[in-house]
Amino acid sequence: MGSPQGGVISPLLANLVLSGLEQHIKSQFKKTYKTPSGKRAECKINVVRYADDFIVTCANKEAAFKVIRLVEDFLAIRGLKLNLNKTKITKVKDGFDFLGFKYKLYDKGLLVTPSPNSVKRMRKRIKEAFRINLNNPMGKTIMDVNSILRG
Repeated sequence: MGSPQGGVISPLLANLVLSGLEQHIKSQFKKTYKTPSGKRAECKINVVRYADDFIVTCANKEAAFKVIRLVEDFLAIRGLKLNLNKTKITKVKDGFDFLGFKYKLYDKGLLVTPSPNSVKRMRKRIKEAFRINLNNPMGKTIMDVNSILRG
């Protein structure tokens, strides 16, 4: 609370608050679990976090719902709430967006591409740069567009 969104202090605060999230989640799962067919399988829980954005990969839907409860408990202790509008349970084969990229698992492997929303925003920014530089020298336009493309 009180930190401007997008401010330089926000990622630091997010990292401080979310420190220990991965260990908290993994500590609540056994190393193996029994599949519906009765076989033993390795419980694969992975957490990928970048400041306040994170994804958790799980082996099954039940584990995913358990992870949501664990994250809600972890955040509640710190006076925060999980944004359920941004929370989604999906299969990697169906794909998901994370940090401006779309991740989707195919038979031959994982395909990572810019997300459609990121592409749309980039195209809009480049179009605006051309509109603004309509009467400027081409060198200025190229510098501005290159700046956008480099990020």
